[in-house]
Amino acid sequence: MKTVILALLLLCSFPALAREARQMPDNQLPPLHRALKRDFSQWLVHDEVFGDLNGDGIKDAAVIIMKEPQDAESDGNAAVAVLFGVDKAGQEFKLFAQSGGATCINCGGAKGAMDGSPLGHLAISDKGILTINYLGGSRWMFDITNKWRYDKAYNRLVLIGTTDKTVDTMSEAEDKETLDINYATLKAEKRTKKGKSTCDVPKEMQNQEFSGFDYLGSFQNNMEAIQKLCSAKR
Repeated sequence: MKTVILALLLLCSFPALAREARQMPDNQLPPLHRALKRDFSQWLVHDEVFGDLNGDGIKDAAVIIMKEPQDAESDGNAAVAVLFGVDKAGQEFKLFAQSGGATCINCGGAKGAMDGSPLGHLAISDKGILTINYLGGSRWMFDITNKWRYDKAYNRLVLIGTTDKTVDTMSEAEDKETLDINYATLKAEKRTKKGKSTCDVPKEMQNQEFSGFDYLGSFQNNMEAIQKLCSAKR
């Protein structure tokens, strides 16, 4: 419990710490924050993770950044940025890709963050897979995880998988649904208490690039379409 509370306090304090860091001289900043100050001078860091994304043995980074609202009527802006490490000593990072559509503010519903924090939590696996996890909802809580992999042939990040878990919090049995999508094989599997069904994923959903990803737009439309395809196969 103490660990959870400490983690929450650190997350809540991230913008305050970022404001202080933004005022520091460049030579006193950690290498990643020095690069972020160069490329996103007016943005604050909300979340950051490290790992080898492109398989060169050098530590890379993924960050959720946010720009505070200019007035009480706006939510501000948020984005996810990926920076590749330049040297093995970890002293320099270079911006590789960014996506303003991979996160959003005040978009998680009643059970999502409503304090102006961006939606999404980052992780990088030992195999170099970047995951972005989205939690929120209202009666139906959602837990969505997208998996991104570096495509060396085309020098890009592509979406390789999505797991969408939903729970009906008003149901005594807590009805659950899980949709697993593999964009490489173009196959999807849907699991509910009534059973399991599989379906084909439309080919146009393959090779979705990170820089053009739109969580609130095309991604939600694609998820709805795949849900219907798998439901029709029962």
